Amino acid sequence: MNDTNSAEDDSQPYRLKGRGSRRTSSLLAILQTDAWSQLPRTWSRRDATVLVDDLTRIWHAQSGDPPQDLNHDIAVLDNYFNPLAAGSRLRALLVELPPVSTRSEAPRDPFILSIGDGRYLVTPDGRLLLELLVEKLGQYEQSFAMSQADWREAQSRLLSLYRAWSQQKLRDVIALQTADGAAPMLPQTIGIVLFLLVNGNIGIRRAFRRPADHTDFTSIDRLTQDVVAEFADNISTGRSRRKDQFSLYGGYALTEARRRLGARRLVVDGPKIYIFSEGVIDEIIERIARDLLRREVSPLAAKTAFDSLVKKYRQIRPQLAAFRLAFEQPASTEAIRERLMEAIGEHGRGTP
Repeated sequence: MNDTNSAEDDSQPYRLKGRGSRRTSSLLAILQTDAWSQLPRTWSRRDATVLVDDLTRIWHAQSGDPPQDLNHDIAVLDNYFNPLAAGSRLRALLVELPPVSTRSEAPRDPFILSIGDGRYLVTPDGRLLLELLVEKLGQYEQSFAMSQADWREAQSRLLSLYRAWSQQKLRDVIALQTADGAAPMLPQTIGIVLFLLVNGNIGIRRAFRRPADHTDFTSIDRLTQDVVAEFADNISTGRSRRKDQFSLYGGYALTEARRRLGARRLVVDGPKIYIFSEGVIDEIIERIARDLLRREVSPLAAKTAFDSLVKKYRQIRPQLAAFRLAFEQPASTEAIRERLMEAIGEHGRGTP
C-alpha cells in the first residue's frame, strides 16, 4: 500500500482504479486487497461527507432503516450476502429495491454493487467503509488520513465474517450430528417457532409484543398457547403437558427455541419476540424439518400437524388483530408449508 496518493487519487478520492481480469470467484473478488489499497489514504471532509451520504441513502433503501450498530447491520446483510440465501428470495428483494440518486461517483464492487436502473447494494465491505468514514469525520474537522492499520482492521473483520458464512452450512450439519444437537427440539418448541412464522413476526417492526395490561396479556397468552398445543398434540399424542410451558412470554418452550436457534435467528428483546429477518427463515425451516424427522414424524403427520396449527391460528387471528398482533399473509403461510414439506422430503431421503 502506498504512503501517498497520486494527484488523480486526490481529485477523485472515492473512485477505484480499473482492475485486471475478472475474477471467477465472487468470494475472492470481494476479499481481494487491491480494492481497499486503491482507496485514497487522504480524504477531504467534503469528499468523505458526500460518500457517507450516498452510502447511507443506499443502505436505507436496501434495509428500510438508517445505519445502526455495526453488529446489527452486519447481521442484516445476511439477507443478501449469506451463501445460504435462497435465489427466489434474493430475486424478490432485488425487485423491491428503489433507485437512489448519488452525488458521488459510487465506487465499484466490492463496496457497492450496481444492479441497474440506478439501484445499488451496500456490501459488507461498503458497510465497513461507511463505519470508518463516519468515525474519522467525528475525529477530524478537516482532511484526514486512513492508515494501514485502519484497512487491516476492516479486512480482518471481513475475513471473519466471510469465513463464518462459508462454514455455516457445514457447522449446522455437524451440530445436528454431535452432542450440540443430540436431542431434537420438543414439539411445543417447534410449535412456537411455527406460530411466529405463520403470524408473520419477521423483523422488529412486526414483532409479537407483550400487552402492557395484565388482563390483555393473560388473554393473548392463552390463545397462543392453544395454537402451540394444537401442533404439539398432533405430533406427540398421549402425553400430558402443562400449557403454561407453551407461553410466548417465558415458558420453557420459548427458552428452548431461543437456545436452539440462537439470537441471530430468534430474538427475545423484552416484550418483543420475532424472527430476526427473512434471511434466516430457510435455515429455521431446515432445522425444524430435521428435528421432526429425528423424532420419527412422518411427512403426513407433519403436514397434518402444521395444517392443524394454521387452522387453530386462524380461529384466534381476529382476536390477535384487535391488539394489532396479527401479521399473517396467507401466501407466505402457504410458502412456509411448501418449504417445510420440501425440506422434510429432502432430508427424509437421506435418513437410514
